[in-house]
Amino acid sequence: MTPQRTRMCGSRQLAAAILFFSLAAVSGLHAQVTNASLSGTYTFQLGSADGYAAQFNMFGQQVGFCPSATYKVPFGYYCYFNPTASDLTAGTLVADGNGNIVTGSSFTNTFDPQEYQCAKKSNPVAVCPYKVPSGKVWSSTTAYGVGALVDYTVSGKVLTFQAVKTNTGIAPSSSTCSATVQPPNCDWDQVYQSAASGVTSTKTDTMTGTYTTQSNGSGVMQITPTGAKTSSSFVILVQPTPLAVGQIIAVQGMSLINNENNATGTAVRVK
Repeated sequence: MTPQRTRMCGSRQLAAAILFFSLAAVSGLHAQVTNASLSGTYTFQLGSADGYAAQFNMFGQQVGFCPSATYKVPFGYYCYFNPTASDLTAGTLVADGNGNIVTGSSFTNTFDPQEYQCAKKSNPVAVCPYKVPSGKVWSSTTAYGVGALVDYTVSGKVLTFQAVKTNTGIAPSSSTCSATVQPPNCDWDQVYQSAASGVTSTKTDTMTGTYTTQSNGSGVMQITPTGAKTSSSFVILVQPTPLAVGQIIAVQGMSLINNENNATGTAVRVK
């Protein structure tokens, strides 16, 4: 009895092992992903963190932005970096199944409003952000409030000034702030260049690119906007099934030298 029972148990174990191997083999084949697995038209959406450098006057009011590291800040003003902006990129991605992102692909990048206009929480002045020249000639009869901008000719040259005190009839050249003359003993501060953020509310463009996938579904995609010289790299995760409408691809930006990309999102096949 014992030998027979042993043989029966061994047969069951062998059958179970064969079944397991068969399922594993089928699962392995089922999970194979190639470049052909990513084909068709997808809609995608990516969110990414961003930042901006806001400019404040000597009264703590946000008056504009500091567009670059070489930006010349007016006397008494300062720049503060704010990393809390969030941008959104959405569009269409067309993959040919051969490792290429082809014509028909496009995107719209919507910038965080804080990057191109002054945040209300920072008590901005009405003219935020300001431009130089302002286009408004100083008038001796106008009452100016803090933050007001005017153009005033000094020695034949048009200069731009911003009011640091409420005043009427006080010429900018006669009461200009400096290291030795500070509020409340001055009424105007000369500004040297525009304090714009350098971005607009949206940017739309077409794009092309390439992608490669591995058998486990992971891969890398590089996208190059038509109007740009550099590309952005993304890690992608392609599902083996369904290879049809509704397929979801995970997309994660890859940060590279001189090409920081922290975007993350998904692409969904629509046709």
